[in-house]
Amino acid sequence: MRATGLRSEAVLARHAQMAVLDVLYVAVAVAVAQRTYDSTTVAMAATQEAVRPYRGDGGGN
Repeated sequence: MRATGLRSEAVLARHAQMAVLDVLYVAVAVAVAQRTYDSTTVAMAATQEAVRPYRGDGGGN
């Protein structure tokens, strides 16, 4: 039998692991943002303003 590279089971397992990590990351990020709401809103506004010139949807105009 010829090897075909990565087995689909291995790929599916890796995707499941990455999905779990993504969920955990978002949960922690939301928890931190909720605890530090005031500074988070200031930081989010500053980030939005900093990337405005680089947006591809005309957001820099």
